[in-house]
Amino acid sequence: MIRILLLLDAAPPGLAEELPQLREQGISAELYRSIMPGENSHALILGLDSEEQAGAFITNLSEFPATKAVFTSADMECYQQQNFQLISNVWTPDSHPNSALAWPSRGKIRILIQGCYQPNPDMVALTAQEVRDTRREPGCEQYTWFENVELKHHWMLLELWSDQQIYDAHWFGRVRSVEYRGDSGRVPATPHRGAVSREFYRQQVFAFRYGRVEPATAANLSHTIVWPNP
Repeated sequence: MIRILLLLDAAPPGLAEELPQLREQGISAELYRSIMPGENSHALILGLDSEEQAGAFITNLSEFPATKAVFTSADMECYQQQNFQLISNVWTPDSHPNSALAWPSRGKIRILIQGCYQPNPDMVALTAQEVRDTRREPGCEQYTWFENVELKHHWMLLELWSDQQIYDAHWFGRVRSVEYRGDSGRVPATPHRGAVSREFYRQQVFAFRYGRVEPATAANLSHTIVWPNP
């Protein structure tokens, strides 16, 4: 699956109405709003089954004017979806749990977690405090919990860390201090739509230009070779 993550300050008019239309075309589409008081940030997360479907969707974006407005103005990241599971306090890819190869991790660490949680009147306040505390950690460039605008209690966490060493320090600090931090108030529940996901990536920033999605940084563009997804 191709993951497209779009971060925007506010959802344009008509975007919420286009989401069911996208899903009718077999595209996973969810819009989230930050739970933090005073923040007006949104995240649109899309899932497309293949590069062919993604290409057809991007080529015909004019059929969805509000979504096209998001592509034109939002910060965008694209990935080949990769789910992870927690094994002995180590996040391990679902598809390669026993690999003998250790690949290098370069650049910023992007984390995307989607789930559903049981109703709890204290959950927002507890999570907001967690967000404030985490944002104070060195190397934390983003740590935001969002709630789905259509599905109550369906949340998404977006994290961005400056490098792997910084994230390791954050993760192992959390593991060691879980009793000190106390209860987050988040008790998992079965999602009403979609599946629980735990996704880790090396950040890849893209831009929508002239009807095409391409790397945002000119140095990452190639005009002679079509490189596969890293």
